[in-house]
Amino acid sequence: MQKSEKKTCFEILIMAAGFSSRMEGEDKLLKKKNNKSILAHVVEQAVKSEVGFVRVILGYNLEKRERELNRLPVYRYFCSNYSEGLAASIRCGLNQINNNVDGVIIALSDMPLVTSDDYRLLRDNYDPSNKKEICQSKSEKGLIGHPILFGKRFFNNLKSLSGDRGGKAIINNNKEFVTEVFTYGDGATVDIDTIDDWINWKELN
Repeated sequence: MQKSEKKTCFEILIMAAGFSSRMEGEDKLLKKKNNKSILAHVVEQAVKSEVGFVRVILGYNLEKRERELNRLPVYRYFCSNYSEGLAASIRCGLNQINNNVDGVIIALSDMPLVTSDDYRLLRDNYDPSNKKEICQSKSEKGLIGHPILFGKRFFNNLKSLSGDRGGKAIINNNKEFVTEVFTYGDGATVDIDTIDDWINWKELN
């Protein structure tokens, strides 16, 4: 009897713990378009992708942000040291994933143009047999961005990150394992940091 191939398993970690320091006193993740907050929209796209479990890492403005996720089938975690920066949230997320996970997709909660298809493209390009173990999103214009898939080879590296940094250093130090994945439109590079960013996104069809 032939052995069945092991199914590759992924999870999505959405970083939603940070401050909204450039939003003039408002919480950018709660800003709405068509009665849906940026946070809810971003998380919905991850869920819709069906790539794997979606885990949302929360911190700042916990209660209100958590309320936006009440009807979504996701796991939610409070990162107690979120004020230390992005690395703390990444470490928190990595500590929650299942032991059988082959890769995680790290996504940012303020990037509403990322679609469910973009997550699938990252998953489909993962191929450790060909050293494609870091899959980095690229916009149609050729600009590098997010989300980014990291294979399990790099889990310990992610857990050792510190400060307000993501996985850029890991990518730069492991170029032989990186593949750039063209995604749709400008989703890989458009984030919402300011009121003007939000207005521009809100006016899109």
